[in-house]
Amino acid sequence: MPDPPRREDRSAAKLARRDGLHYPRSKNSVPTSTVHKALRNRIYSGDFDFDGTRYVSRELWQEVQDRLSGRQSANRARSVTSSPSVT
Repeated sequence: MPDPPRREDRSAAKLARRDGLHYPRSKNSVPTSTVHKALRNRIYSGDFDFDGTRYVSRELWQEVQDRLSGRQSANRARSVTSSPSVT
């Protein structure tokens, strides 16, 4: 059974809906559980590219996983102020 959505999941889903994430046909909002599944999907891990372009760096994907799991990444724990870039 999957873990219940965490506060971070709900925040990400809320931001996604605010920015217009919805189902194309019904126009219904995408539920938090769907956003959570997408954020956990390894296809976005930075190990894959699409048409020769990598949209998410491995570091950014790992930081998202750490936040969703309630852990801080090593970079965040050291108070590094720069955010990982999307490549």
